[in-house]
Amino acid sequence: MKVVASLALLLLTYISFSQTYFSKRLNVGGKLNTTLTFKFNNDTFLIPSSVIEVNYNVISSSVLKVDKFGNIILQKRYKPVGVNFLGPNDLLVKKNKFYLCGETTYTNQANAGFYVFSEGCDTLFTKKYGDTTYWNNPSKIQHYLKTKDKLLIFGLTDSTCGPAHSGNYRVFVRVVDTNGVLYQTRLYLTNNLSRSLTGIDTTLGKGYIISGVQASSNYILKLDSNLNQQWVVILPNTTASIYNGIVTLKNGVHIIAHCKTDSSGGFNYYDRVGMTKLDVNGNIVWQKYYGIKQTNIGATNIKVLSNGDLIVCGSQLVKYNTSASQIMGYLMRTDSLGNLKWWNNYIATNPIKDTIGDCYLHNVVELPDKSISAVGYVFGSSFFGTIEQSWLLRVDSTGCLFSGCPSSTTGFAEDLALNNDLKMYPNPTSTKLYLKVSNLSEDMLFKIYDIIGKEIKSERVQKNDTGIDVGEINNGIYFVQLIKNGKIISVKKLVKE
Repeated sequence: MKVVASLALLLLTYISFSQTYFSKRLNVGGKLNTTLTFKFNNDTFLIPSSVIEVNYNVISSSVLKVDKFGNIILQKRYKPVGVNFLGPNDLLVKKNKFYLCGETTYTNQANAGFYVFSEGCDTLFTKKYGDTTYWNNPSKIQHYLKTKDKLLIFGLTDSTCGPAHSGNYRVFVRVVDTNGVLYQTRLYLTNNLSRSLTGIDTTLGKGYIISGVQASSNYILKLDSNLNQQWVVILPNTTASIYNGIVTLKNGVHIIAHCKTDSSGGFNYYDRVGMTKLDVNGNIVWQKYYGIKQTNIGATNIKVLSNGDLIVCGSQLVKYNTSASQIMGYLMRTDSLGNLKWWNNYIATNPIKDTIGDCYLHNVVELPDKSISAVGYVFGSSFFGTIEQSWLLRVDSTGCLFSGCPSSTTGFAEDLALNNDLKMYPNPTSTKLYLKVSNLSEDMLFKIYDIIGKEIKSERVQKNDTGIDVGEINNGIYFVQLIKNGKIISVKKLVKE
C-alpha cells in the first residue's frame, strides 16, 4: 500500500509540474486570433486578442481570463458599433477594471480606441479619439503620474499630413479620465518618417521614458511628470525594426532592447539582437549584441526581473530540420550588466506540436514564483492560415519546460564602450566646443547630427583640445559621433544654447 501511495503521489507531482510549464495555443471560438500583450493579475492571466470574424474585413476582439496552468476560464467577445477593432495594443488594470487601447476601423481614418471592461470582462464603454488624419495608432496606456483619476494613451499620429498620408509621424499623448473624457493631446517630435512607438516605462514614477523607431534607427524620448519633453536620443548602431522595448532600473539608467543590421543584400537584412544602456541624461553607457546575424529577427520587449536580471523576448528564423525553416519565439536572459545567461527558442506544442506556422512572442513578465511567461501568436503558413492563434508560454527561471529545455542559441556579447574615447567641453556651449580623444589616430572624424539624424557638421580630429566652431548651429539638442576607420566608437549628447 505504501508503494502504491508513493507512486500515486509521484504521479500527482508529475502532473502538477507538467501543467505548471506549458506552451499552448488559445482557441477563441474557432476564429483566427492574435495577441500582443497581457497582464498577470490575482493569479490569473488576462489576455486580450484581435479576432478575425470574416476574412479580415470584420474584426472584433476578445478578452480571456486564463488560469496559471494555461486553461481558459472566461472568454468574452466584443466589437464597437460601426468600426473594426485592430488592437488591442496595451492593457492596464486599475481598481478591478481593465483598460485597453488600440486602433479602430480599416478605413482611411484610423482612430485611437479606448475600451473599458469590468472584472468579469463585460464591456462598460468604448471611446475613440482622432481627427481627419489617416492614422492614429495608440500603442501604450499608462497611469498619469500627476493625478490618480486620469490615464495616458501614447501613440503616433500623422495629423500634420491629412488624408494624403505622407508618413510624417509624431508622437502623441492623450490625457483621458477613467470615464473616457479627453482633456488634452500633446504632440512631440517632427518630420520623422516611418516612426513607431513601442515602449513606455514609468518605473521610477518621475516621468515617462518612451522608446520607438524612426526611419533608420531607434529613438528614446524622455518626458517629465508634467508631460514636458526633457531630451531625445537617436541610438547609433541600431536597426529600424518596428519593435523594441525599454526598462528603467532603480538607479535611473535606461536599457532598451533592439536589433542591429550587420549587413544587407538586396531585400535581405541580416540583424542581431542588441541592448543599449543609457544614463539618466540619455548618454550611452554601453551597447551589446547577441546571437548570430540572420534575417527575420526582432526584439519585442524587455523586463527587469526581481533579482536584477534582464529578460528579452522576440522571434527569429530557425532551421527546424534539414529541409525547412521556421520563425520561433525566443527568450534571452542576461545579468544586470548585459552578460548573457541563456537563450532558448520556442514553438507552440499544445494541443499539437507546431512545425508549420511561424511563432512570435511579443510580451514577457516574471510571475511571483520566479517563473517566466510570454505571450504572442502562431501565424499560418499562408496569410489566411487556419492555425493563426494566440500563444501563451510559461517556463521556469532557466527557460525550461518540464519536459526539458528547448533548442538553444549560443549567443555572444560585444561591448562597444561608446563613451570612453571622447571628452567634450563645455557642454552646454554657445560658440566653441573642445574635444579630447583617447588613443588619438589619424583616421578620426567628429560628426554632429540633429535629433532626426541629419548631419550638421563633420570635421577631422587631428589633435587633442581641438576647438570646433558651433556658433552657427541653431540652439537645441544634438548628438555627436566619434568615428574611427568607418566605425562609430563614441556617442555623446550636445546641448547648444
